[in-house]
Amino acid sequence: MTDISGKEFVDDYLEHFGILGMHWGIRRTREFLARLAGRHKENKAKRAATDVANPAKAKKRRLSELSDEEIRVKVARMKLEDEYKMLMEKRGQKVKKGESYVKGILKNSGKTLVSKFIEGAGTYLASKFFDSKKIALDSKNIAEKERLDRRRTENEKKRKEKEHNRELVKQLIEKNERRKQNP
Repeated sequence: MTDISGKEFVDDYLEHFGILGMHWGIRRTREFLARLAGRHKENKAKRAATDVANPAKAKKRRLSELSDEEIRVKVARMKLEDEYKMLMEKRGQKVKKGESYVKGILKNSGKTLVSKFIEGAGTYLASKFFDSKKIALDSKNIAEKERLDRRRTENEKKRKEKEHNRELVKQLIEKNERRKQNP
C-alpha cells in the first residue's frame, strides 16, 4: 500500500499501548493481586463501620439496602435532632419575649429622656441668649433687606438695559448719517 505522498507503508503490524491503570516497572503477580484484594476487603469493612458510627459521612443508599441497625441509628439521630430543634425554639421564644419587653422599656424611657432634655435646653437657651422682641425685629429687618436688595438689582438691570439701547440707537443714527454724506 502507498499513502498520499507515494511512500509505501506496512499494514501488518500490532500496536499495543499497555493495560489501563498499569504502572511502568510493576509486575502484577498472583501474590500482588491477592494482597490488593485483601486491602480492598479491609477498607470496605472500615467504611461500613464508619457509616454506622457517623451517618453524616455515610454514602446515600436506598432504604432497602440498609441493615436494621443502620435504620435504627438513623431514626434515633433524627429524633434527637427534632427534640433539639423543639427545645431551642422554646428557649428562643422565652428570650424573644424578654428581649421585646426590655426593648420596649428602653425605647419609652429614651423618648421621655430626650424630649425632656430638648425642652429644657430649648427654654434655657431661649431665656439666656435671645430676647423675643429682638428676634421678631431681626427677622422683619432681614426680610426688608432682602426685598430692598431685590429691588436694587432689578433697577440696576433696567438701567443697564436702557443705556445699552441708547448706545445702539446712537450707533444706528451715526451709520445713517454717514450713508447720507457718502452717496
